[in-house]
Amino acid sequence: MLFAGFTSCDDFLDMEPSKSDGVVVSTLEQLDQLLNDPEVFGRQENYTALMATDDFTYFGYMYKRWKTYYPEELFYFLFDTEYLALNESKFWVGEYNKIFYANMVLDNLGDVGGTAEQKAALRAECHFIRAYSYHELVQTYCLPYTGDNGNEPGLPLKKGVNFEEVNHRSTLEETHRFIESDLEEASKIMVNLVEKHRIWRI
Repeated sequence: MLFAGFTSCDDFLDMEPSKSDGVVVSTLEQLDQLLNDPEVFGRQENYTALMATDDFTYFGYMYKRWKTYYPEELFYFLFDTEYLALNESKFWVGEYNKIFYANMVLDNLGDVGGTAEQKAALRAECHFIRAYSYHELVQTYCLPYTGDNGNEPGLPLKKGVNFEEVNHRSTLEETHRFIESDLEEASKIMVNLVEKHRIWRI
């Protein structure tokens, strides 16, 4: 009896898992909601840009109040490289998470209903999200682009949601050209972007 139970488990374990199983996007509203999470799009945890600069001050009373301030903030302020590597992934993962959502919308826009204007507005927003996230990442993880150093390492450019997509680093020039092309696509649609309760939206 016990042996039979383990045999039936083998069938389940033999199935190759898929990260996208059970995820079906069928409406424009669902795609719009993907961009409507302030916990994703309203945050940018680039502590390097915020705290490892010459215009950020960490006062003694701030150090004593751990309930308000986190230890990693002090690590950045002191350039404590032993611990920084453990925290820096938050910014990298956070921005690529936004890029994934934008790619998800772009990949599925052709399969849902909605007006051409609605789709164009979402498409433009997604191109801007990608451009902005890549811009922030390239400013932190790559050399400043001068035009003469275009062959230096840039960023891995995720252009879709295929998990098998190669993740090698593009060149610095390719990264900046991709950002520029996304901004050109984003600028094609001009919509009223001011909405009182959704300030994290583009």
